[in-house]
Amino acid sequence: MKKHLILFFITLSVHVFAQKEYYELRKYDIPFNAAEASLHHYLETAFIPALNRLGINNIGVFEAYGAPTPKQVFLLIPFKNLAAYEQAIQELPKDSVYLNARKSYDALPPTQKVYDRFTTSFLVAFEGFPKLIKPNFKANLFELRTYEGANEYAVQRKVKMLIQKSLPYLKLQAFIVYFLENSSRVL
Repeated sequence: MKKHLILFFITLSVHVFAQKEYYELRKYDIPFNAAEASLHHYLETAFIPALNRLGINNIGVFEAYGAPTPKQVFLLIPFKNLAAYEQAIQELPKDSVYLNARKSYDALPPTQKVYDRFTTSFLVAFEGFPKLIKPNFKANLFELRTYEGANEYAVQRKVKMLIQKSLPYLKLQAFIVYFLENSSRVL
């Protein structure tokens, strides 16, 4: 009985603590002379606080390094599980504080467009890095890696090599790196 109880708690802790997070990565392509300040204001005063009220924290807003054309703004939203993502989708349209805070953003005329294109990707954390780690220092440069290959198997091999060889080295060197894996690339 004692062995079964210990095995149960080990299994439970592995399941609870090693559960992979899910991420929504949004990319906004900002044209020249766009109302970019309106996007930042919307994110800061309406969207991110609404997600925080749902228990979704450590949301990152990043701009691409250099001067890409068009300018790119990224939003990384971590979800503890798929249920948290579904809850956000269902609850945001019902949040009166959020809806009120975004009124000025929604009322912008077409001549003051905020972005040309908005894309979103749904991602899942790597096996070796199941949860996002918020740096405890003021970090201002992050790397987003994309792995491409001739087919899914080639990408899986690249990701496996990254997990086996690079992640332990990066952890050892105390680098805080966010690695994301496209949810369609399952190991």
